[in-house]
Amino acid sequence: MIRVGFIIKDVNSWTGGFNYYKSLLSAIKKLGARREIEPVIFTAASEAAEVSVKLNLGFECAGLSCLEGNSLLSYLGRALKKTIGRNLVFEKALAAHKIDVISHVSNAEAGNGLIMIGWIPDFQHIHLPDMFGPELLAYRNRTYMQMAEKADAVILSSHDAAEDYKNFAPAFAAKGRVLNFAQSVAIDSFDAARHAAIKAAYNLPDKYFYIPNQFWKHKNHIVALKALKALKDSGKTVPAIVFSGLSKDYRDAGYLNELESYINDCGLKANAIMLGLIDYQEVYYLMRYSAAVINPSLFEGWSSTVEECKAIDKDIILSNIKVHIEQAPAKAEYFDPHDARGLAAILERYWFAPPAYDDGALAAKLKAHELKTIEFGENYQKIILSLAGRNKMNKTINGGI
Repeated sequence: MIRVGFIIKDVNSWTGGFNYYKSLLSAIKKLGARREIEPVIFTAASEAAEVSVKLNLGFECAGLSCLEGNSLLSYLGRALKKTIGRNLVFEKALAAHKIDVISHVSNAEAGNGLIMIGWIPDFQHIHLPDMFGPELLAYRNRTYMQMAEKADAVILSSHDAAEDYKNFAPAFAAKGRVLNFAQSVAIDSFDAARHAAIKAAYNLPDKYFYIPNQFWKHKNHIVALKALKALKDSGKTVPAIVFSGLSKDYRDAGYLNELESYINDCGLKANAIMLGLIDYQEVYYLMRYSAAVINPSLFEGWSSTVEECKAIDKDIILSNIKVHIEQAPAKAEYFDPHDARGLAAILERYWFAPPAYDDGALAAKLKAHELKTIEFGENYQKIILSLAGRNKMNKTINGGI
């Protein structure tokens, strides 16, 4: 069994990232007897219990002091990395847990002789540089290039991201591996009574659109608000849109305030309902009972919102960015993410004739999606096995010289 280490930290600051890891680890678990890899999760000592409970998969979860942001061991590890190019503190932890592969690293850190797999969720900073300060732009460029140089492989979630990777690091293009992810589903059936209770708890209207994106600026919530204003200014019916997601953007602390000011200035408070972060099962309920889900994002690596809608066969209104088209949900309508009036026309049409949703077909849809998640796990395992086999061969060759 090949032991594969994952570093999962700060689980409450990037919900999409945590859900990605949970989906991947769940997919690995579903391989059953075909599984040839054993995940080991590393996290900060203070987060170990929470991470283990939230994953709830039974894999080993090790809390390390060296992964605490302000611990002495963390400072020592970073100092060693800066001076000699290796974090010997973290390497010792990897060796103690008999790790063969360190996967999805973002900072080119691994134990000496271990297989290292990098992960680049997207190249948003290349396409939307104005959303990043100069220091963060430099940091991303530097760490991504270090990863391309030092990793044995770099995982990209889409072919669109893979093209960006080839352009960014052409000398290391051969290391790129496309791994489309299939989101793990937090629900296997819907109950109208529970939806009624959720509506009551959040004081939601009977009919609404739903945007479940974290409140980061590139998620482009503003175009949906401008679409509502366009309908209002035209004297037309103004639908309701429910928004949920973590209400922090580390790059732009004032972003949510800007949205709220726009809502108040345009008199849209009854039509734009902000919930903040909610339970993941509630996300699926709000999706299923919405007139349609909307993802107006300016950029994605591989949209979890799209994958969630595909899993339950839900209609989704999507910005026409390349990766959304690549994901190809069966029930999608596309719009220019800069065209509020174009989106307004689509909202008006869906509002008065929302597509029917077939609860009876859900079981079959989820079964088909289950096969997708297993395929996700199998494809990841193939990457590990191919690298492990090559590493073993190289060791044999080098040992014989």
